[in-house]
Amino acid sequence: MKKLTSLVLALLMVLSACSVVLAEDMEITYNCLWAPEFVSPPQLARAALLKDYQVDHPNVKIIDNSVSDQDHQVKLNQWIAAKDVPDLFMVQLNHAKLLKENDLIYTGDDLFAMVPGWKEQFVTESFTDLTDENGNILAVPYQYQAVNILYCNQELFDKAGAKIPTAVDEFFEACEKLKAAGITPFGFGNRGTGLLGDVFWNGIVVGFTGSEWYDGILKARGDGSNQKFADNPAFMDALRFMEKMGKE
Repeated sequence: MKKLTSLVLALLMVLSACSVVLAEDMEITYNCLWAPEFVSPPQLARAALLKDYQVDHPNVKIIDNSVSDQDHQVKLNQWIAAKDVPDLFMVQLNHAKLLKENDLIYTGDDLFAMVPGWKEQFVTESFTDLTDENGNILAVPYQYQAVNILYCNQELFDKAGAKIPTAVDEFFEACEKLKAAGITPFGFGNRGTGLLGDVFWNGIVVGFTGSEWYDGILKARGDGSNQKFADNPAFMDALRFMEKMGKE
């Protein structure tokens, strides 16, 4: 079982759905991008899936060796260098191509071929960033999210005499008016897990750099390019804007 899947949750879901029963007792080592104690909706869903899977497959023992995201990336590089990866693990896109080149994972196409009709359950566009130049799907999508959506309370803006901003300067002007009226300008739903997650980070960066550059450098870095975010002055302006958000 040395040629392995890149994403565990999708595999567990399809195995459970198809009521696959493995004939022999076996152990599966599993590594996730989040430490077990990290509390979030995806993490709670993952724990529930693991529990349900083991109830349905008592002959399978899953050893959860998950660590923090940062530690996971360090371990992943070590696994690739040693050509010895866990049985099931999650991986970010920038490592998927390298894993495929070293014949360490099944591709998404391999997995979809095992379960007819599974691929058709995914949104077609979710494979775009997971497909290499040869048309190989490198991994099974784990999450498909709509981000960069902010909700505004028009009543509070009217009370403070502020308008909903459409530019950087207007943003800070509105914040000052809201604060003067005793209103907290904006809030974070994920305060305990980081103030600038993808919802804010992606939207702010794209607003400064444009989506073409941002998408391009993400793809280039995934292919092993030495391009640096800091080489773009607009990207540095985005970081300064986020720093100012945090201070003011």
